[in-house]
Amino acid sequence: MFKKQQLNILLSLGALSLAAWGYLLYAQQRMATPLASTPWMPDTTPLPWSPMDFAMVYSMWAIMMAAMMIPAAIPMVLMLTRVYRQWAPGSRNTSKIFIFVFSYLLMWLLFSLVATLVQWGLDTQSALSPQMAVQDHILAGGILILSGAYQFSRQKEACLSKCRTPLGFILTEWQEGGRGAARMGVRHGLICIGCCWAQMLVMFVVGVMNVLWMGIIALLVTAEKILPCNPSLIRALGGSFLLGWGVMLIATS
Repeated sequence: MFKKQQLNILLSLGALSLAAWGYLLYAQQRMATPLASTPWMPDTTPLPWSPMDFAMVYSMWAIMMAAMMIPAAIPMVLMLTRVYRQWAPGSRNTSKIFIFVFSYLLMWLLFSLVATLVQWGLDTQSALSPQMAVQDHILAGGILILSGAYQFSRQKEACLSKCRTPLGFILTEWQEGGRGAARMGVRHGLICIGCCWAQMLVMFVVGVMNVLWMGIIALLVTAEKILPCNPSLIRALGGSFLLGWGVMLIATS
């Protein structure tokens, strides 16, 4: 049963994630409205992106990563809250928890910058549709094959094993104080990116603002981390699906 501190943190993270999902649904609805200009994507013209274009696309990726990855981090955050309460009873540790969460999200904000640069490069080459999906089936198939193959890699297995054992991560990475919480958050964020970066590439195939596929990928990521079944099975199912989809796209191109 959750303690009051754990419940408050859980409600705060849930509210933040729901707000991000709500904004993404609103943005997708605006994109689907013919009279509304797309707030996330530069016009499909030969003109280069303006700084405002870049900022808007980066904001889209940042909000997307927050919506998708906050739920996946909740087991780690709750375990850290429990450890702080047991190891330092009576002290005010809520601020350290939020420092950890901010540092974790900061790594995904940096990932969002890389994703924005990739999208910028693809758009510069006129490789994206108005729905922000890769138009060339061979390139799209290659992205899916890369994403699927990574599911079977040792790097994926190593990162996922650490994500699935919050207490083990805390025991091996524990550092005292606010700075320690920040370092742990950065470390966990990097491990989480190592686990999930290839799955995020699927968004370039299905359309970067496809909220349905955001939800599917978020569910897959969360399932890999928290379901009690063998994680190798989930990785294999997801990887096989992506590999088959990629091969089919290339074969039909």
